[in-house]
Amino acid sequence: MSHDCFDFARLIHPITLEEFFQEYWEQKPLLVSRQEPTYYHALFRMDDVDAVLHYCQPKPPDILVVQNQDRMVADTYLTDQGTVNLLQLYKAYDEGYTIIINALERFWPPLARCCHGLKAALNHHAVANMYLAPRQAVSLKPHYDTHDVFALQVDGSKHWYVYDSPCLLPFMGSFRPIFAEHALLRLLQEVHLEAGDLLYLPRGFVHRAATTETCSLHVTIGLHTFQWHDLLSQALTAVSLKDARFRQALPVGFMDRPDLLPALQEQLRTLAACFAEYARAEEGVAMLTERFVAEMGAVPDGHFRQVEDRVAIAADTWLAKRPGMKCRVLGQGLRVSIQFPGNTISGPRHILPTLHFIAATDTAFTTDDLPGDYGQEGKVTLVRRLVRGGLLRVVQEKGETGSTETV
Repeated sequence: MSHDCFDFARLIHPITLEEFFQEYWEQKPLLVSRQEPTYYHALFRMDDVDAVLHYCQPKPPDILVVQNQDRMVADTYLTDQGTVNLLQLYKAYDEGYTIIINALERFWPPLARCCHGLKAALNHHAVANMYLAPRQAVSLKPHYDTHDVFALQVDGSKHWYVYDSPCLLPFMGSFRPIFAEHALLRLLQEVHLEAGDLLYLPRGFVHRAATTETCSLHVTIGLHTFQWHDLLSQALTAVSLKDARFRQALPVGFMDRPDLLPALQEQLRTLAACFAEYARAEEGVAMLTERFVAEMGAVPDGHFRQVEDRVAIAADTWLAKRPGMKCRVLGQGLRVSIQFPGNTISGPRHILPTLHFIAATDTAFTTDDLPGDYGQEGKVTLVRRLVRGGLLRVVQEKGETGSTETV
């Protein structure tokens, strides 16, 4: 497996995808002990922390310095210019504070590629946070997260306590309470993560962690999932766009008039029945996909060279989609378009078969392989445009792949 290919299967190995999604996903915690200390070093390692802080200069809330839930005042470790003062962070770390960098994938290419690949494969958002804790440190008090967490122990070790969930599958982004010791539910697991190990926590499971005789560096990859209520909400929006009854104003004074409740309830039943009859999953999925793809963005991969060299593209040039290019093809009227992370490119309707082909393929192809009756010169022109627009890249051989994600 290549250095850059840290997909979901590799993340949870040796647990298989089938086993994970059948037995653990949204159900119960999972511990993977490997005895391979460098397993996650292709993603991040201790020596990379200084580089991120120095060159990327994260600012609050992307960087936090905490001890037992208490945050250090940011002015303590920021200069007058608002940049990170590494010497003050070294001091805070030595005094028992944990350094947290949120959304680390924004600052570190290997994690950016990993999270982007997870988004494309799983169709849920993925965010990476870093926790660097000194020995004998407690960073956060017992709490649960509203997103699923994969804790990757990168260096050192950390002791975790996992408790039963007081809230089954909480809403994404909802309130996350802090729990006093006496309010904790049944202790489910007590685990000691060593470098190379993984702990998966479904959202809602209360947990706390502390270091003992060694420091700890771990990265959490949080899956911010779309939930059924998201699909219902988008499907409701689609129905509401077609039926004006859903867009009518509620009666004036409805909050202060209990006498209106029977009429409101009756109309609610009527609209609910209409929604049940006319709601379409494909419309809700399409609306979620449009938003998801627009928010994904593309991972930098040296594409300026591709833009520079695109003029040399010919009929026999091998091409492939850039990694993680989840595509969405739209065809309405005389214009069609292909949406992908970072861009949407439109053209005349006769290129629709070409766009569907590109969206569906997961291997390299030549310009001559593209379907459509608009000539070799027209296809070369379109391909050059798709390279410049960030969807395609030139590859050297037939076996190279792009993305398998198509809508």
